[in-house]
Amino acid sequence: MVRHRLPITRLEGGDFRYFYVLKLHFDRLTVFPAALTLRHTIDETSPLFGATPESLESSRVLFVVSVVGIDPVIAAAVQTQKDYSWRDVRFGERFVEIYTEHGGGRLTVDYGRLHDTEQVEFAVHGNGCDESSSDK
Repeated sequence: MVRHRLPITRLEGGDFRYFYVLKLHFDRLTVFPAALTLRHTIDETSPLFGATPESLESSRVLFVVSVVGIDPVIAAAVQTQKDYSWRDVRFGERFVEIYTEHGGGRLTVDYGRLHDTEQVEFAVHGNGCDESSSDK
């Protein structure tokens, strides 16, 4: 689950935060892959629609990511949680492919590239929605 928080300053002082659950491309997997990228589409229904680096900074946006699963080797629940601030968001970038196919369904994973990103060109459509031109 990914939650997006927007802080609002109260008249009495301190912050009040709104939480939004971001809809992911999938929210359940039957098999956990060697490396997992959580993906959220930013469209008219997304709380992030129209966001800019400046708007994320001024709102002091914080993303809370929580992943829960079952380790098949020890048959035990495993979980992790991590926070990402607006400073961690990279506009116009995506993660590079870290899987290499060797034929016959054999894959290897290059964990050394796990955090590497690449530039993505965006096209702005008449509805104001940005869409990656490389995904077409």
